[in-house]
Amino acid sequence: MILITGGICSGKKTMAEKLLGKGREEFSSQEVAFLDRCIKNEPAASPEELSERLQSFRIVIAPETGCGIVPEDKKDREFREKLGRTSCLLGEKADQVIKMVCGIPTFLKK
Repeated sequence: MILITGGICSGKKTMAEKLLGKGREEFSSQEVAFLDRCIKNEPAASPEELSERLQSFRIVIAPETGCGIVPEDKKDREFREKLGRTSCLLGEKADQVIKMVCGIPTFLKK
């Protein structure tokens, strides 16, 4: 599994397209998972449960959480916390971790 992380509009989906050799509209439901959507769809799942399930995907795309403003709203803070913790677990288990900045990939784990 490849974990691609980065800020909003940093090139994460474009990198997934390059790695898979196909456009976004062609991503199959078993090839690419979006971590933020998974958390929203399964709010009761723990970071451990989510990371276990997501390992079967070829690519997991996760928004960066470590460089932003801490939300005032408790639900938003909890979401951000779960996103960050799950990303850490996925990063440990991933074959590759790529951080996107301004459309440029930085390979953190290869």
